[in-house]
Amino acid sequence: MTRARILAAAMPPARGLLHLLVAVNAVTLGVMLVLLGADIAIRYLQNSSIRWLHETSSIVFSALYLLGTVEVYARRKDVDLDVVGPMLRGRAFHLFAAMRHLALAVTFLVLAWFGWVLMGRMAGDLTPLLRLPSALYQIPVVVCGLLVAAFNLLDMLACLIGAATGIRPETIDGGDDED
Repeated sequence: MTRARILAAAMPPARGLLHLLVAVNAVTLGVMLVLLGADIAIRYLQNSSIRWLHETSSIVFSALYLLGTVEVYARRKDVDLDVVGPMLRGRAFHLFAAMRHLALAVTFLVLAWFGWVLMGRMAGDLTPLLRLPSALYQIPVVVCGLLVAAFNLLDMLACLIGAATGIRPETIDGGDDED
């Protein structure tokens, strides 16, 4: 199987995963906003609150933030090196973009590894109220790191194919790497 066929086979599932993450983020954010609004209303009306909501919202909102980060990087809407990119054309641009994707993949793999190490160190710790494992706070870090790295490796492959063939292959967000 050629690199182009591997890439063509990998892009639809990657796009599907990205759409699923966006949908999960939107629904979860809506539910959490309703719960937090209810907590505020209950606090003022009955002088009490939903006790478990604080710990839960801390975990959920950190997960939402990091899953949003996955979408930002998959759609390449992060801060870019706009000074260098426009000066390059053809193969040089694709190779530069491939190196950028590789650097991002390595960075986020290190982030995932760091989250994994922290999970191991927090293994016996529990949250104060719900007695949940404190390592739950690190799960979104690991998942985010792995997903951003995977999406960047796919885009790196697309850039390498573009450098080899001169054709701009489609990337995860449905465009090409010169968007």
